[in-house]
Amino acid sequence: PSEPLPPTLVSARETALTLAWRPPESVGGAPRNELAYCLSMAAGAESFKPTFRGGETTAEVSGLAPATEYTFRLVASNSKGESPPSTVVTFATAAGVAHPPTKLKIDGTVAPTSLRMVWTAPLVTGGLPVSAYRVYLNSALYLETEQCHVRVNGLQPGLSGTLEVATVTAAGESSRSRPLKFSTPAARPAQPAAVTVTAMTHDSIEVAWEAPDSQGAPLLSFELSAVAVARDGTEHTLPGLELPGRARQACLADLTPSTLYKISLVASN
Repeated sequence: PSEPLPPTLVSARETALTLAWRPPESVGGAPRNELAYCLSMAAGAESFKPTFRGGETTAEVSGLAPATEYTFRLVASNSKGESPPSTVVTFATAAGVAHPPTKLKIDGTVAPTSLRMVWTAPLVTGGLPVSAYRVYLNSALYLETEQCHVRVNGLQPGLSGTLEVATVTAAGESSRSRPLKFSTPAARPAQPAAVTVTAMTHDSIEVAWEAPDSQGAPLLSFELSAVAVARDGTEHTLPGLELPGRARQACLADLTPSTLYKISLVASN
Protein backbone atom coordinates (compact mmCIF):
# COMPACT_ATOMS: atom_id res chain seq x y z
CA PRO A 1 0.00 0.00 0.00
CA SER A 2 0.99 3.60 -0.45
CA GLU A 3 1.89 5.78 2.50
CA PRO A 4 -1.27 6.55 4.50
CA LEU A 5 -2.22 9.98 5.71
CA PRO A 6 -1.38 10.51 9.38
CA PRO A 7 -4.10 9.76 11.94
CA THR A 8 -6.32 12.57 13.16
CA LEU A 9 -7.57 13.28 16.64
CA VAL A 10 -11.21 12.44 17.34
CA SER A 11 -11.26 13.13 21.07
CA ALA A 12 -8.89 13.69 23.95
CA ARG A 13 -9.61 12.75 27.53
CA GLU A 14 -7.42 12.82 30.61
CA THR A 15 -6.06 9.30 30.12
CA ALA A 16 -7.09 8.38 26.57
CA LEU A 17 -6.89 9.56 22.97
CA THR A 18 -9.19 8.43 20.19
CA LEU A 19 -7.64 8.54 16.71
CA ALA A 20 -9.01 7.89 13.23
CA TRP A 21 -7.51 7.55 9.75
CA ARG A 22 -8.39 6.92 6.12
CA PRO A 23 -7.23 3.99 3.98
CA PRO A 24 -4.25 4.73 1.71
CA GLU A 25 -4.99 5.81 -1.85
CA SER A 26 -3.26 2.79 -3.37
CA VAL A 27 -3.45 -0.77 -2.10
CA GLY A 28 -1.00 -2.19 -4.65
CA GLY A 29 -3.58 -4.28 -6.50
CA ALA A 30 -4.65 -6.29 -3.42
CA PRO A 31 -8.27 -6.37 -2.25
CA ARG A 32 -9.11 -3.44 0.00
CA ASN A 33 -10.63 -5.74 2.58
CA GLU A 34 -7.15 -7.13 3.20
CA LEU A 35 -5.94 -3.84 4.61
CA ALA A 36 -4.64 -3.88 8.17
CA TYR A 37 -3.10 -1.12 10.20
CA CYS A 38 -0.42 -0.76 12.83
CA LEU A 39 -0.63 2.39 14.93
CA SER A 40 2.59 3.08 16.85
CA MET A 41 3.08 5.57 19.67
CA ALA A 42 6.03 7.26 21.36
CA ALA A 43 6.09 9.38 24.51
CA GLY A 44 8.89 11.90 24.96
CA ALA A 45 12.24 10.43 23.96
CA GLU A 46 10.91 6.87 23.86
CA SER A 47 11.01 4.83 20.64
CA PHE A 48 7.82 3.98 18.76
CA LYS A 49 5.90 0.95 20.01
CA PRO A 50 2.77 -0.60 18.45
CA THR A 51 -0.36 0.38 20.35
CA PHE A 52 -3.01 -0.91 17.90
CA ARG A 53 -3.18 -3.61 15.21
CA GLY A 54 -6.31 -4.39 13.19
CA GLY A 55 -8.46 -3.63 10.22
CA GLU A 56 -10.49 -0.82 11.80
CA THR A 57 -9.82 2.80 10.91
CA THR A 58 -10.21 4.11 14.46
CA ALA A 59 -8.60 3.26 17.78
CA GLU A 60 -8.70 4.40 21.38
CA VAL A 61 -5.34 4.55 23.11
CA SER A 62 -5.87 4.40 26.88
CA GLY A 63 -3.76 4.30 30.01
CA LEU A 64 -2.11 7.64 29.23
CA ALA A 65 -1.05 10.41 31.58
CA PRO A 66 -3.08 13.66 31.74
CA ALA A 67 -1.80 16.79 29.99
CA THR A 68 0.91 14.82 28.19
CA GLU A 69 1.95 14.83 24.52
CA TYR A 70 2.17 11.56 22.56
CA THR A 71 3.51 11.04 19.04
CA PHE A 72 1.91 8.65 16.55
CA ARG A 73 2.59 7.16 13.12
CA LEU A 74 0.56 4.75 11.02
CA VAL A 75 1.58 1.85 8.73
CA ALA A 76 -0.84 0.04 6.40
CA SER A 77 -0.29 -3.51 5.21
CA ASN A 78 -1.85 -6.20 3.03
CA SER A 79 -0.73 -9.36 1.25
CA LYS A 80 1.66 -7.28 -0.87
CA GLY A 81 3.56 -5.96 2.16
CA GLU A 82 3.76 -2.85 4.37
CA SER A 83 3.45 0.75 3.38
CA PRO A 84 5.96 3.42 4.35
CA PRO A 85 5.04 4.98 7.73
CA SER A 86 2.83 8.05 7.69
CA THR A 87 3.97 11.49 8.71
CA VAL A 88 4.44 11.71 12.47
CA VAL A 89 1.76 13.62 14.42
CA THR A 90 1.56 14.65 18.05
CA PHE A 91 -1.53 14.96 20.24
CA ALA A 92 -1.95 15.76 23.92
CA THR A 93 -4.29 14.30 26.49
CA ALA A 94 -6.62 16.63 28.35
CA ALA A 95 -5.52 18.07 31.66
CA GLY A 96 -7.15 16.55 34.70
CA VAL A 97 -8.40 18.28 37.80
CA ALA A 98 -5.95 18.01 40.66
CA HIS A 99 -6.68 16.24 43.92
CA PRO A 100 -6.99 18.33 47.08
CA PRO A 101 -4.13 18.57 49.57
CA THR A 102 -3.94 16.03 52.38
CA LYS A 103 -2.79 15.80 56.00
CA LEU A 104 -3.97 19.23 57.13
CA LYS A 105 -2.82 19.89 60.69
CA ILE A 106 -2.21 22.66 63.17
CA ASP A 107 1.47 23.52 63.53
CA GLY A 108 2.23 24.65 67.06
CA THR A 109 -0.13 26.14 69.62
CA VAL A 110 -3.42 27.77 68.72
CA ALA A 111 -3.50 31.35 69.99
CA PRO A 112 -6.73 33.18 70.89
CA THR A 113 -6.73 35.03 67.55
CA SER A 114 -4.41 33.07 65.25
CA LEU A 115 -3.00 29.70 64.26
CA ARG A 116 -0.58 28.15 61.76
CA MET A 117 -1.72 25.34 59.47
CA VAL A 118 0.37 23.07 57.23
CA TRP A 119 -0.56 20.45 54.65
CA THR A 120 0.89 17.97 52.16
CA ALA A 121 0.79 18.71 48.41
CA PRO A 122 -1.37 16.31 46.35
CA LEU A 123 0.28 13.51 44.43
CA VAL A 124 -2.20 13.86 41.56
CA THR A 125 -2.24 17.26 39.87
CA GLY A 126 -3.86 16.35 36.54
CA GLY A 127 -0.56 16.65 34.71
CA LEU A 128 -0.27 20.36 35.42
CA PRO A 129 1.84 22.31 37.91
CA VAL A 130 0.13 23.63 41.00
CA SER A 131 -0.26 27.40 40.72
CA ALA A 132 -1.77 28.07 44.15
CA TYR A 133 -3.70 26.74 47.10
CA ARG A 134 -6.96 28.31 48.24
CA VAL A 135 -7.60 28.31 51.97
CA TYR A 136 -11.19 28.39 53.18
CA LEU A 137 -12.10 29.52 56.69
CA ASN A 138 -15.56 28.39 57.78
CA SER A 139 -16.41 27.71 54.08
CA ALA A 140 -15.46 31.24 52.96
CA LEU A 141 -12.33 31.97 50.92
CA TYR A 142 -9.65 33.30 53.27
CA LEU A 143 -6.61 33.63 50.98
CA GLU A 144 -4.49 32.09 48.21
CA THR A 145 -0.91 30.99 48.72
CA GLU A 146 1.78 29.17 46.79
CA GLN A 147 3.14 27.60 49.96
CA CYS A 148 1.99 24.48 51.82
CA HIS A 149 1.43 26.45 55.01
CA VAL A 150 -0.46 29.51 56.13
CA ARG A 151 -0.94 31.66 59.22
CA VAL A 152 -4.58 32.40 59.86
CA ASN A 153 -5.11 35.66 61.75
CA GLY A 154 -8.14 37.60 62.94
CA LEU A 155 -9.85 34.67 64.67
CA GLN A 156 -12.25 35.15 67.57
CA PRO A 157 -11.14 33.87 70.98
CA GLY A 158 -13.07 30.95 72.45
CA LEU A 159 -14.69 29.88 69.20
CA SER A 160 -14.58 26.75 66.99
CA GLY A 161 -14.21 26.68 63.22
CA THR A 162 -13.06 24.70 60.19
CA LEU A 163 -10.30 25.12 57.62
CA GLU A 164 -10.21 23.58 54.13
CA VAL A 165 -7.69 23.80 51.29
CA ALA A 166 -8.16 23.33 47.52
CA THR A 167 -5.50 22.88 44.83
CA VAL A 168 -5.47 25.29 41.88
CA THR A 169 -3.99 24.50 38.45
CA ALA A 170 -4.58 25.86 34.96
CA ALA A 171 -7.45 23.35 34.71
CA GLY A 172 -9.26 24.91 37.66
CA GLU A 173 -9.81 24.30 41.33
CA SER A 174 -9.91 20.88 42.93
CA SER A 175 -12.47 19.76 45.43
CA ARG A 176 -11.70 20.90 48.96
CA SER A 177 -9.77 18.87 51.46
CA ARG A 178 -11.37 17.22 54.44
CA PRO A 179 -12.17 19.97 56.97
CA LEU A 180 -9.71 20.59 59.77
CA LYS A 181 -11.56 21.52 62.95
CA PHE A 182 -10.01 23.91 65.45
CA SER A 183 -10.92 25.79 68.61
CA THR A 184 -9.27 28.97 69.81
CA PRO A 185 -8.68 29.47 73.55
CA ALA A 186 -10.32 32.32 75.41
CA ALA A 187 -8.36 35.51 76.05
CA ARG A 188 -8.43 38.05 78.84
CA PRO A 189 -11.52 40.27 78.61
CA ALA A 190 -11.29 43.71 77.16
CA GLN A 191 -11.41 46.79 79.36
CA PRO A 192 -14.90 47.70 80.60
CA ALA A 193 -16.46 50.28 78.32
CA ALA A 194 -18.06 53.64 79.07
CA VAL A 195 -17.14 53.75 82.76
CA THR A 196 -18.91 56.84 84.11
CA VAL A 197 -19.75 58.43 87.45
CA THR A 198 -23.54 58.60 87.63
CA ALA A 199 -23.99 60.17 91.08
CA MET A 200 -21.99 61.53 94.05
CA THR A 201 -22.62 62.49 97.66
CA HIS A 202 -20.22 63.85 100.29
CA ASP A 203 -19.06 60.29 101.07
CA SER A 204 -20.06 58.07 98.11
CA ILE A 205 -19.60 57.70 94.37
CA GLU A 206 -21.89 55.68 92.09
CA VAL A 207 -20.27 54.19 88.98
CA ALA A 208 -21.83 52.53 85.89
CA TRP A 209 -20.29 50.77 82.87
CA GLU A 210 -21.02 48.67 79.83
CA ALA A 211 -20.03 45.02 79.48
CA PRO A 212 -16.64 44.56 77.80
CA ASP A 213 -15.88 41.96 75.15
CA SER A 214 -15.55 38.74 77.15
CA GLN A 215 -13.06 37.29 74.60
CA GLY A 216 -14.58 33.83 74.40
CA ALA A 217 -15.31 33.10 78.08
CA PRO A 218 -18.11 34.19 80.42
CA LEU A 219 -17.47 37.26 82.53
CA LEU A 220 -16.97 36.06 86.12
CA SER A 221 -16.40 39.24 88.09
CA PHE A 222 -15.45 42.91 88.24
CA GLU A 223 -13.16 44.60 90.73
CA LEU A 224 -13.93 48.26 91.39
CA SER A 225 -11.02 50.06 93.06
CA ALA A 226 -10.47 53.57 94.33
CA VAL A 227 -7.30 55.47 95.23
CA ALA A 228 -7.61 58.48 97.53
CA VAL A 229 -5.30 61.39 96.69
CA ALA A 230 -4.44 63.66 99.64
CA ARG A 231 -3.81 67.38 99.35
CA ASP A 232 -0.05 66.78 99.57
CA GLY A 233 -0.26 64.35 96.64
CA THR A 234 0.14 61.14 98.64
CA GLU A 235 -2.08 58.29 97.56
CA HIS A 236 -3.91 55.66 99.56
CA THR A 237 -5.49 52.62 97.90
CA LEU A 238 -8.83 51.51 99.31
CA PRO A 239 -9.85 47.84 99.46
CA GLY A 240 -11.31 46.75 96.12
CA LEU A 241 -15.00 46.02 95.71
CA GLU A 242 -15.62 42.54 94.22
CA LEU A 243 -18.69 42.38 91.98
CA PRO A 244 -20.37 39.60 89.98
CA GLY A 245 -19.88 39.39 86.22
CA ARG A 246 -23.46 40.48 85.58
CA ALA A 247 -22.98 43.77 87.47
CA ARG A 248 -23.18 47.00 85.50
CA GLN A 249 -23.10 49.53 88.35
CA ALA A 250 -21.79 49.84 91.88
CA CYS A 251 -21.46 52.32 94.74
CA LEU A 252 -18.27 53.20 96.60
CA ALA A 253 -19.37 54.23 100.10
CA ASP A 254 -17.82 55.50 103.32
CA LEU A 255 -15.44 57.79 101.44
CA THR A 256 -13.69 60.81 102.96
CA PRO A 257 -15.44 64.06 102.08
CA SER A 258 -13.67 66.65 99.96
CA THR A 259 -11.15 64.09 98.67
CA LEU A 260 -10.03 63.34 95.14
CA TYR A 261 -10.45 59.68 94.10
CA LYS A 262 -9.02 57.76 91.15
CA ILE A 263 -11.39 54.97 90.14
CA SER A 264 -10.49 51.85 88.14
CA LEU A 265 -12.51 48.85 87.02
CA VAL A 266 -11.07 45.47 85.97
CA ALA A 267 -13.06 42.59 84.43
CA SER A 268 -12.21 38.87 84.84
CA ASN A 269 -13.37 35.79 82.93
